Amino acid sequence: MLQATAPVGLGFVTRDFRLVRLNDMLAGINGSSVEEQLGRTVAEVVPDIWPQLEPVYRRVLETGDSVVNVEVNGNTAAEPGRLHHWLANYYPVRLGDEIIGVGLVVADITERYEAERAREALMQAAVAAIAATVDARDPYTAGHQRRVAAICTAIATELGLDPHDIQGIGPAATIHDIGKIGVPAEILSRTGKLRPAELELVKTHPRSGYDIVAGIDFPWRIAEMILQHHERLDGSGYPNGLHGAQILLGARIIAVADTVEAMAAHRPYRPARGFALAIQELRDGRGTRYDPEVVDACLRLSRRAALPLTEADAQQEMPPGIIA
Repeated sequence: MLQATAPVGLGFVTRDFRLVRLNDMLAGINGSSVEEQLGRTVAEVVPDIWPQLEPVYRRVLETGDSVVNVEVNGNTAAEPGRLHHWLANYYPVRLGDEIIGVGLVVADITERYEAERAREALMQAAVAAIAATVDARDPYTAGHQRRVAAICTAIATELGLDPHDIQGIGPAATIHDIGKIGVPAEILSRTGKLRPAELELVKTHPRSGYDIVAGIDFPWRIAEMILQHHERLDGSGYPNGLHGAQILLGARIIAVADTVEAMAAHRPYRPARGFALAIQELRDGRGTRYDPEVVDACLRLSRRAALPLTEADAQQEMPPGIIA
């Protein structure tokens, strides 16, 4: 008998996929007693999840390599109405030079998974509530944030970022200007050049936004991305004059998306400056104000007409060579 008191499931499966050794924890994960499972194939014991497992077992037996951190999900006989989630490692068991079977270590992560999903739902509700605050006060700013979030997600995906990281950049972009609720509306909508004192007031919005969300336990550094979205690689940004890698990648992505959307879109106090000029601004600032890899990803999307903008923005003519 494998270690009965182990906090994880332990087992040994022969080359014909029969369970010949397992502990109580693995038996419980599979949904019946040890005695009921010994000598039976894995397909017989857990038929619903065998299609997920078979390729893994065959890979271990054919290559002799371990396969780790495999996420498996499905129902069990013990709790048929509840979707369970497991994290498993599989390794070859050798006798001399021959692989005689597969050893496995399985942890039930259902409760952790459900807690993470609940936390994610709460996070989304918090973001929605904050965004609704902006909607109520300034629908133009709210629409801007949603479009910036869509552009950020497209850029992050183009960069090939981890899905978890992409998932965090969207909410940060969706509320990146939340700090503007502390700036008088007449300043935000005024045409013409702002007075120095008014400009300094506008520049407080990243810090104000950070203060608003810093107390929320997000699984990503959303508050810091909001704080840094007006920082620039060369230190010319605000509020802290950060340089280069001091700026979170999420904030660097928001900076590029924010620039494109703000210049391309219409504002109540000015007409759209145009998508072509927005792209030219990115090219001019590539490597100085803006992250070069983020800019390049944005340019690739624009070449493929895959950059999420309003229909009117997307239809703007671009001078030849502007995105060469």
